[in-house]
Amino acid sequence: MSSTQRAAAAQRLPAAGPATRSRAGIAQERFWWLEQTNTTEASLHLSGLLRFCGTGLTEEHVAANVAQMVAEQPALRTVFEEVDGELWQVVLPGLPPDVAEHLHIVHMDSSVGTGTDSSTSTSTDDRMAEAVEIARRLAHDPFDLRRGPLFRIAMLVLDPDEFLLLVTAHHLISDGFSISLMGHAATLGSPGPVQVTYLDHAEAQRARVAAGDYERELTHWKELLRDAPPITTFPLDHPRPAVWSPIGANLTDEVDPALAQRVRSLAARQRRSPGAVLVACYLIVLAGWSGQRDLITATSTLGRSVEGTTGVVGLFRNFAPLRWTDTGEWRFTDLMEHAQRSLYDASDHSELPVAALIAELEPDPPPDRSPLFQTLVNLLLVEDIDYCLPPPARMTGCSLDMMLHIEEWLGTYYLTWLYPTTLLEPDSVAMFNASFHTVLRQAVATPQISTEQLVDLVRDAARVRDREVQRS
Repeated sequence: MSSTQRAAAAQRLPAAGPATRSRAGIAQERFWWLEQTNTTEASLHLSGLLRFCGTGLTEEHVAANVAQMVAEQPALRTVFEEVDGELWQVVLPGLPPDVAEHLHIVHMDSSVGTGTDSSTSTSTDDRMAEAVEIARRLAHDPFDLRRGPLFRIAMLVLDPDEFLLLVTAHHLISDGFSISLMGHAATLGSPGPVQVTYLDHAEAQRARVAAGDYERELTHWKELLRDAPPITTFPLDHPRPAVWSPIGANLTDEVDPALAQRVRSLAARQRRSPGAVLVACYLIVLAGWSGQRDLITATSTLGRSVEGTTGVVGLFRNFAPLRWTDTGEWRFTDLMEHAQRSLYDASDHSELPVAALIAELEPDPPPDRSPLFQTLVNLLLVEDIDYCLPPPARMTGCSLDMMLHIEEWLGTYYLTWLYPTTLLEPDSVAMFNASFHTVLRQAVATPQISTEQLVDLVRDAARVRDREVQRS
């Protein structure tokens, strides 16, 4: 079923109404729990940094656009409260009058204008470096989940006709697509009031779960996960803590542009998407490092197939399991086909909230790890987010053992490996990343190569790491 057909068949959500208080969404409850386990770091913040030159946009334009966006997007006025052990979301009629809480205007040259803040940097390179550092600090500043606001916009003015725009929001009210929506609304203006709110979405989703409306999706995932291994992960440097901690770090790298072009050429020849090539390589890396032949990982989906949700800020993104059982008889082109089909299946069965699937298959998960799957590969290729600077790590916490974000920008692919610092050391993650590049180069050069040969390349690196660990 196509995405258009799914949208038409999906239950239409009611139009935005006067209700301002509702049970939190199913996905929000998971992130609330993660936030409560780690109150000292900005582990669940999402952010994007964009660069604008010669647009004619002024501080007044951005401020007016942000004010309009806040008025039209209820998620940006949402706060949270617990009542008798249940999480509720409350939409405030407006934000506190202190604009500095959610809109910052910083002049990187103190001789220009009279912004909210100013900097004494003078050279272009110095101003850019300091602006990026200020953006990082603002992205990490904590949010008060009970008071709000749970987002932050910063306009970092480099010159009269050039500025950076930082968009940061807590994951409870946003996802990666929402960050893109907010960036465009702050600069280009809001498209108008939303016809569906996230509160509507959360209530409708809960009602459909209770009514058993997701039977098709549930049957599909239960069949896919039949007799699945209980855990699939990378080798860890440290024992798991008794209770999961989302404190994370990241390693970001880029694929050589020439290799990225060969990825696209291979995908075109095989009539597959570039994402299928990249996911297939990730499965090889996971197989080699985990030592398993039956793998469970996951990918993310937009979760916006219901009509009216495309332009709404909120936590719509969902997760869907991926499985590969390596029989030792696969070629890489076969794995590409499997990856393509798995991505289609993930999209076609994406309406069931993964939390509802977990409740069905693993109702009492252990507190020290994520249930069902422990790793994820997330594709953000062209249509999802359009950055004007190299893609930054938009999330500082990690809810899984490993999350690989693959983003396309200016003809190449950026890899962001997001990992929990309680489990992994940077040197190990660097080896996982190096394995990905090795597999990608070899697979693109000889796409008929057996997956067993590619897995052996990764296992060689794993054996080197094991020897180093034993020596240390």
